[in-house]
Amino acid sequence: MPEISKILPTVSTKLNSSTKQKNISTNSLKFEHDKLELSTKEKYKKNAVLITASTGLTLSSLSLGIMIGRNPAKMAKVLHGNSTFINKAYEKGNKIADDILNKTGDNKINLPTVLKIFEKPTYKTGLHADIAETESILAKNKIAQDKNTIRAFKLLKQTLNRHCNTVEQELLKGNKVNEKKRQELFSRVSKPYLSTINNFLENNLTNSKDLQMKFKPSNAAMRSQLKSYISECPQNALPTNGIFYHGTKKADKVYATGFNSYTSNQLSREQRELGAGVYVTPDVRVAAHFSGLNGDIIPIKLTKDSKIALVTEQSHRDLHRRLLPFINERYPLKEFKKLPIEIQNATKECLIQKVFQKAGYDAAYLPKGVKSDGGLSNLFNTDMNQVIGTKQRQVVIFTPEKLEIAPRTFKERVSDLKEKFDSFVYRFHNSHA
Repeated sequence: MPEISKILPTVSTKLNSSTKQKNISTNSLKFEHDKLELSTKEKYKKNAVLITASTGLTLSSLSLGIMIGRNPAKMAKVLHGNSTFINKAYEKGNKIADDILNKTGDNKINLPTVLKIFEKPTYKTGLHADIAETESILAKNKIAQDKNTIRAFKLLKQTLNRHCNTVEQELLKGNKVNEKKRQELFSRVSKPYLSTINNFLENNLTNSKDLQMKFKPSNAAMRSQLKSYISECPQNALPTNGIFYHGTKKADKVYATGFNSYTSNQLSREQRELGAGVYVTPDVRVAAHFSGLNGDIIPIKLTKDSKIALVTEQSHRDLHRRLLPFINERYPLKEFKKLPIEIQNATKECLIQKVFQKAGYDAAYLPKGVKSDGGLSNLFNTDMNQVIGTKQRQVVIFTPEKLEIAPRTFKERVSDLKEKFDSFVYRFHNSHA
């Protein structure tokens, strides 16, 4: 602390009043005292109590952090928004993800095994496969079909395709499909065709093995393969004008430095749904929720050569089920769990991003909000679709170089203001309901 005697002469030369000198010297002493106190607090900032106070964490949240084995100081630090800590977590996570992908040896689960989820199946359903196999058996045995059987096969395929198209359109909209109800409806419509085919097979196939080809479609046989693999997203699921929206409270930073895949305000709690990337949405209402009243809605476009994957709720779960054993084989689970939770989540995010890029995709489309993983934590997760008031449709861009900020007309900006206000009213109404 500077000596007061050095401060006072400077002040006294400027002010001729002794009363003023006294007041200023007192204020200077108080200023230097406060400065010293502040520096002491900075010195001991790693103390969990002081950090908790500075970040505004409640005592209960701090206790919860201790209970689940978290470092309270780090937890408070991350929640306070320390970008340096977040950057280091992603830096470490990126390195671990690369090591996992590049590690070789006698591993049972390799990268091609993981990437199989991106391979489009030959047939849309199990029943499609059964029909193809049956027709192959008939052709192999040179068994000619009568007119009724040929017609029954044709109508069965048409009915099955209509069933699949209906299911897939619902999946693209992010709606739940009642598998049992759809299967019952299909069974009623297709019953006469199945009966005709089965009677023909019974009368013409003598091989006991071939006779097992009788058609008794189950829920499993009727389930659309679109649910369980990650395919290229159909164009009709995305906006015709190619515009997506990014709602943010830090628009100035985005315009100044561009978009960043490696930033998340939830890294201390959980990984993001589809890993490291820039999260945008085709629905301006969803963007309005994340921008808030004081934020901005930034319109963006992807380059024409961008390849977007479609990820359903089931294929999302299946991807995580494949990745976890893949990680565990290359990074022992016990050792992985010793890492700070931020680095664990950053590693998973970076790994998901790299897997999609290796599969040839620049982005991924989720028709509705899904939970980050299938673990116990999901019991406590909030359903964001309910919070927002609409399906949390989002596109995750893994390659920020592929996006550009689109122009916005005055009329569109006015419309954005209305969406932000409506979103605010909806949240306010729900919080007081």
